[in-house]
Amino acid sequence: MSLDRREFLLALAAASALPAAAKAAPWRAGFATVDITPPLGVWMGGYAARKEPAQGIAQPLHARRWPWRIRPGTARDGRTIAAERAPLHVLRLGSLSLVALSGEVVVDYALAIKRKYGSGTWVAGYTDSVFGYVPSARVLREGGYEGGEAMLYFGRPGPFADTVETTMLKGVDALMAAAGVRPAEGS
Repeated sequence: MSLDRREFLLALAAASALPAAAKAAPWRAGFATVDITPPLGVWMGGYAARKEPAQGIAQPLHARRWPWRIRPGTARDGRTIAAERAPLHVLRLGSLSLVALSGEVVVDYALAIKRKYGSGTWVAGYTDSVFGYVPSARVLREGGYEGGEAMLYFGRPGPFADTVETTMLKGVDALMAAAGVRPAEGS
């Protein structure tokens, strides 16, 4: 679903004819998922264990398109998304602690939590909700996809604040303390 030059110029001409009130309103576009499953018999790349072309369709393949919009980060009700709820959990089972974090956290979170609380700590992401990547301060500084660009695809206005890692880890620390888990010696 892309515009060729003629369609683009036609859309531009139509937009210039709009009343001023319509031009001032935010421009929005939709989201589409398109079935791109190849026909049977097509050899699928990326499946190294296969010795022959596909014999059936277990699940259709889809391409997603998030069209451009001028005001990213607008919720369905028109409000701008300025904050993200990120539920955190700690479960202590004897000497084992399970830390569950919301979102698609980068590995820095697990490394920091294990470094502080020891190897008897398990860390899991994708808990409760997945609103996008949750970058660490390091990943935010590096930028790129996980550091900010990916938020566009999750409908968010931009990257997280540079305090996201300390905020998440302070929340984990409070829950660990409430569960009676102390930092490991030397951390």
